[in-house]
Amino acid sequence: MTMMDSHDNPPKFSLRHSMIGSGSKEQSHQQPNQMAQRPQYNRSSFSERVTTAGKEVTAKQLWSMIGLISFLLITVHSLAYAIVEFVMLQGSTEYAVRNPAAACLSALRSSEFDLLETNRFDEWFDDSSVMKLSQTGSFQGAADIQEYIKFLTGVYFDFYGTLFEHKVTPLSLTEDECIVNVVTARKFQINADYGLPVCFENIVSTTLYFTVKPVFLVQKVNVFSSPAIGEALWGQWLNTEGVKDFVCDTMEANCQSTYQMNNLTPQLCRETYDALPATDIEGGGGVATNSKGCRAMHATFAAQNKDHCPHLSYIPETDINGKIKCQEGTKTSKPSDLFTTFELDLVKDFAIQKGFSPDTLMRECYYKTNPDFVGFEEESRYKLGITDKNPLTGLSDTDFLCYFALMLWVTIVLTGLGLEAFVWLTFLQGSWDPNTENLWKIAQFLFPLSATTAFGLAMSHNFLALPMIV
Repeated sequence: MTMMDSHDNPPKFSLRHSMIGSGSKEQSHQQPNQMAQRPQYNRSSFSERVTTAGKEVTAKQLWSMIGLISFLLITVHSLAYAIVEFVMLQGSTEYAVRNPAAACLSALRSSEFDLLETNRFDEWFDDSSVMKLSQTGSFQGAADIQEYIKFLTGVYFDFYGTLFEHKVTPLSLTEDECIVNVVTARKFQINADYGLPVCFENIVSTTLYFTVKPVFLVQKVNVFSSPAIGEALWGQWLNTEGVKDFVCDTMEANCQSTYQMNNLTPQLCRETYDALPATDIEGGGGVATNSKGCRAMHATFAAQNKDHCPHLSYIPETDINGKIKCQEGTKTSKPSDLFTTFELDLVKDFAIQKGFSPDTLMRECYYKTNPDFVGFEEESRYKLGITDKNPLTGLSDTDFLCYFALMLWVTIVLTGLGLEAFVWLTFLQGSWDPNTENLWKIAQFLFPLSATTAFGLAMSHNFLALPMIV
């Protein structure tokens, strides 16, 4: 009975052990199948958890999650805009407050400032404006500055124009004052009726000191021209009989009081003129002191304005402003007095880039009997440019930046939504594989590259920035 009981009722331990054993065998048979069904791609633990959880997530829950992400994106962007607009900028809409540096460059570009555009000087200068020309002198007020610049388009020259596009280098851009350096090249040809028949190109640099509030106003402008061009211009090309006759004829016809005060005759005027040095005795091509060049320059002014007659006198004579010019002791400025070493290096760098000698900053060009010089401004009208023929060209710089910022914001929001939808749908469907991983890496590489290119194009007002950022 005992044996039967023990036989009919086997110990539970044995049954339990048997069940565990059979279970272990079953698991050992199923494990290879489960391992075979798993993808061989080694995903991160996060992606694996999301893929596993995706089997239990409904479509409604998925779209709820995407909607929540969209709401968070819009909220974050809107909050960032509110902080910048009302906390940092305090609701100001003035562009100069937002970015003084950009305001300086935008105002300079919008003003279309050009020293050769003398008919627009009233827009850019006032009576307090000063122009200082190295080795020549200082001129104050729009009228005086205009008068000097007109010398470059006067009787001594067949033409004088801009050869290349300006190179603008910001030096100091603040809300109170903007300082920029502008380097370009000029091309001119001497009128053979007065001087030698030559054509030359030279590098010219100007440093502008201006303000943008309430309007664009040039307070000071320093002008640099190569000393070598001054020596050649006054010492050779205009050191001629034609210029000498023009100086003495102008003094005799327009400046009778000066002519009589010097007790001059046509012959004595010419002999006295010949005895003068061509340029300032200090060298450097300056024409601010007692020289032929100083009188040759002021003779073109005196032919139109008798206030310059005292400057032709061989003996000191005070003009209507109480100044004495073209005499010994007249103060002049060296290039190093008006320009820093950095600014002078900019001139040399530009000269080298354009094929000029960094020492003389000039080169000879072909002399034309019938000059038909076409300057940079006129030549650019005949060039087709894709960025100048689209609707965005009519926008101001401020409007363009606002437009670009709006498009950038929309693009970032839509891109963020698209990325979230793509990543989460792919994860939840369990279809992430090595090919998708490679495409994702390519996208991560191209996005910052495209964004950087877009910002660079936007800085030059190029409409291709918009499709590039998209």
